[in-house]
Amino acid sequence: LKISSEDIIFTEKSSEESAGKEFSGGKVFLDTNAGAELKKEWLVAELTRAVQEMRKELKLNKKDKITLYLPEEKAFKEFSKEISAQTGSKISFGAIAGKEGKFEFEGKGFAFGVKI
Repeated sequence: LKISSEDIIFTEKSSEESAGKEFSGGKVFLDTNAGAELKKEWLVAELTRAVQEMRKELKLNKKDKITLYLPEEKAFKEFSKEISAQTGSKISFGAIAGKEGKFEFEGKGFAFGVKI
């Protein structure tokens, strides 16, 4: 991971004076608040991880294609091409079918299905 100048904001003061890490050139503060777009990407990453675990559990090879059944979730639809490519699947939105898998993200449960 590379940090570019666009990733850095220089300021004179911070509203959180106690937070951050001192160093010889000043003090570093990290913004740990995740925006909506980043949360969607995390959700998709969690789905991908869960599907890959399911593929491993089913002893599938990388070349084995599956049908991935997903709920009508905005983030899943928005990133469907990436999900399909990363999981080796054809995606079907709506009812969950096949072997059911589950994962949690930010306290909410999500289900998906895998069919060979």
